[in-house]
Amino acid sequence: MSDWPGKLKNAISKELGQFIANNIVPEIPELIDEKSKAKWAQKAIGLLDEMNLDESVRWDIMSQCSCTCADDLIDEHRASYLKHKDIDRLLDEMFQRPFFVRPERKGNLIFLTKAPCHSEDFNKVTTPELKKYHYCHCDFARAAEGSVSVTHCMCGGGWYRRLFEQILGQPVPMKLTKSVMRGDDICQFSVTIPSD
Repeated sequence: MSDWPGKLKNAISKELGQFIANNIVPEIPELIDEKSKAKWAQKAIGLLDEMNLDESVRWDIMSQCSCTCADDLIDEHRASYLKHKDIDRLLDEMFQRPFFVRPERKGNLIFLTKAPCHSEDFNKVTTPELKKYHYCHCDFARAAEGSVSVTHCMCGGGWYRRLFEQILGQPVPMKLTKSVMRGDDICQFSVTIPSD
């Protein structure tokens, strides 16, 4: 996650141009603790939000910043999907590899719920602040004071977006449906898949 500021700058540059990227992310300081990471991210994302960009552009930027774990499973899941052309079977196969919460399908929408990052601690704590802290997966959001932009949370959805786009072989629209950073009990995204 330490390269996240560089990913953000590169994504902004790719989508909006180098000049804008240099103004939003003029320099990347050494960010050594969660508080400094959270403060830096809130400022950078705040500047991005001030541009009032279309939601699809914000998704395009933030998706490029997401983590790249579970990439080793993409080829396996894609091969299975191409062989069976069955979304429900794909979701069954993806449960536990890599999803820890089973995706829920409602028509052509798939709801993807993140499991808490620190599940043991999450289940022990009782205050909303500590629940939020132990649920969130992002070092650059977890320790934030005050609200965290919905734009920032799109980064977490970018991980799901990349998986489904590579497995299905086409773009998939994403939505943030719930976020612990907005006061919800869980973080959840929806992905729109092609109709059967």
